[in-house]
Amino acid sequence: MKGSYTKQRFKEFVISQVLPQMNPFPSTNSVLVFDNAKIHHDQELLEYLDAFEVKIKFLSLYLPDLNPIETAFSTIKQFLRRNRYFVDTSYNPIYPLLVACSQITPQMTEDYFRGLGYF
Repeated sequence: MKGSYTKQRFKEFVISQVLPQMNPFPSTNSVLVFDNAKIHHDQELLEYLDAFEVKIKFLSLYLPDLNPIETAFSTIKQFLRRNRYFVDTSYNPIYPLLVACSQITPQMTEDYFRGLGYF
């Protein structure tokens, strides 16, 4: 994708890719967690999600130690460091990153949130 990631692009992505995977709250897959980036505060998008009964939770102001994605990034970086040869010899530089991301299981994701007090 060329250019910056705008509010409009984010809205289109959420509506076309994320919303079809969502369910009305309180069902499973009914809560979206956003950080406080400006593009996440688009009133039109929030109202659209509300109409589908999707619950939105915003993380606290950015504190890396309280942000579950930072824990996931740490896990990914650890995998890449431990598997340096794989990273260095891979024909496609994206492939090791995809493998590293695939190491994060749904249980690990839940543990990241639970460990930071979100549940």
